[in-house]
Amino acid sequence: MSVPSERERILEKRLKGMEEVGTALSANLDLDDLLPVLMEKITSVMDCDRSTLFLVDPERRDLWSKIVQGEDHLTIRLPRGEGIAGKVVRSGESLNTPDAHKDPSFVPEVDRVTGYRTRTMLSVPLHNNRGEITGVVQALNRVDGHPFDEKDLSLLEALASQVSAAIEISRLYGAAVKHNLELDALLEIEREITLAQDPEQVVDRAMAKAMAVLGSEAASILLVSDEDRGTLYFRTALGERGNRLKGYTVELGRGIVGWVAKHGKTARVNNVRDDERFDPLLADMIGFPTRQIMAAPLESEGSLIGAVELVNCIDGGSFTEENERLLRLISIQITRVLKDAREIHRKRQRERLAEIGRMLSGLVHDLNTPITVVSACSEFLAEEQDRDKRRQLAERIHRQLETLNKMTRDIMAFAKGESSVLIRKVYLHTFCDELQELVDAEARGSGVEVVWDRSYMGAANFDHHCMRRALLNLARNAIQAMPGRGRLEVSIRAEENELVFRIADNGPGIPEEIRDTLFDTFVTCGKADGTGLGLAIVKQAIEDHRGSIDVETAAGQGTTFTVRLPLNSPSPT
Repeated sequence: MSVPSERERILEKRLKGMEEVGTALSANLDLDDLLPVLMEKITSVMDCDRSTLFLVDPERRDLWSKIVQGEDHLTIRLPRGEGIAGKVVRSGESLNTPDAHKDPSFVPEVDRVTGYRTRTMLSVPLHNNRGEITGVVQALNRVDGHPFDEKDLSLLEALASQVSAAIEISRLYGAAVKHNLELDALLEIEREITLAQDPEQVVDRAMAKAMAVLGSEAASILLVSDEDRGTLYFRTALGERGNRLKGYTVELGRGIVGWVAKHGKTARVNNVRDDERFDPLLADMIGFPTRQIMAAPLESEGSLIGAVELVNCIDGGSFTEENERLLRLISIQITRVLKDAREIHRKRQRERLAEIGRMLSGLVHDLNTPITVVSACSEFLAEEQDRDKRRQLAERIHRQLETLNKMTRDIMAFAKGESSVLIRKVYLHTFCDELQELVDAEARGSGVEVVWDRSYMGAANFDHHCMRRALLNLARNAIQAMPGRGRLEVSIRAEENELVFRIADNGPGIPEEIRDTLFDTFVTCGKADGTGLGLAIVKQAIEDHRGSIDVETAAGQGTTFTVRLPLNSPSPT
């Protein structure tokens, strides 16, 4: 059996290497995983120290290459026309460079960055199926120290055709995967919009999703201010230092995003320092270096309401035309959500104004009783000659004025969702005298009989103004629910460690349809002039005392409200 010659061994090695390159190309469609394996196989086949692949970046119009240095991955970028690789891109022809450092096109900076000494070099262009140059593959330094020859060049050109096909397939695969991710993102945002209870939260989640899918470091939504139509304010700001943007405003038309919001056109800028629209002031102020910006307008019913913006690609790449198209689709979804959110906000504002009106109406109604007492006492005071009786009438007037003042504070506290109770020691006989006077005044002329059971007349700790008003509200509701005739029983007892007030009537009972919402704001029960505010305030006052209120009612059998307060609740120090 004859021994293969050196030339035959080299040929066999190269054929086997070619086969391994083909296997590697068919085994992986992910470009990031494929390239290191590919370069390793090409290095072996070409019998060289190293091989490099430069790819054309169509967005940045330069060449880039990832070079493995131990555990580190360096990304080298060259302007499109520079270096020997740039020369190949310009000419479209392969180059054999026997001494790289004597070639005026060689860029020694790459060697300085990598620490590698390039001597000889083969450079072959890569073409896609449309004949466009997509990159350059290079073989560096033959292992035997000799320059590359024509056979080496032919071999690398054959490998380059395989590499070009693999890169094209990988890019098509990557585009398909990315397209599916984009569709998934749009579907997920649409699903959140459909299921969301609060549109305001959906906007932030949609922007977070856009950041993840499009691979940006930061994202924001700027809206035209209702107060100043020439100003944009940051409605949402995500990413590093995003919280610093809250409260900032931008002049409409200023900066790239301001230009987008003013003109209604998208913008994709991959080098902001070269764009005359870029305003570095805000980025410099918050200390966030800005490299790239992509923005899309927000338009509702023919009017521009703001813009959505993404800042900086996280992988060091560039925003693409496909990224811009997806952002435009996301901006349409966000516009719809913002429109819904604005409608809800306007509706809440209208409801709030109506609520304030009803609260004022309720306040005027609640003021009626103490004003009536004050009016009557002032008339008696004018005619009363007895000094002691005049003092008693004056004290009654003073108490009612205190009641009026406290009622006003209670309404304001309720409107703001605040607690305004002042817990202190109260003697029940004095408290019940005042309460009975007010309840009896309410019942006078109504045909309702009021029966009192004052079983406990000791001391307790609570806000006497607040609880007097709450119990008067319950008694007034009962009296108004029994027009013409009826019986109202008011009892005050001590049961174990609780002070218990019961207000029971024999009226028609509470309708079943409102029993579950009885203590909600603006729920009324059979009163022509009712505002539905009283029971909501009653419940809040009792809860502020850490007490409870229960109701028992049945159609035609009356209603009983039971209020329980801690009997020995300590007064604040």
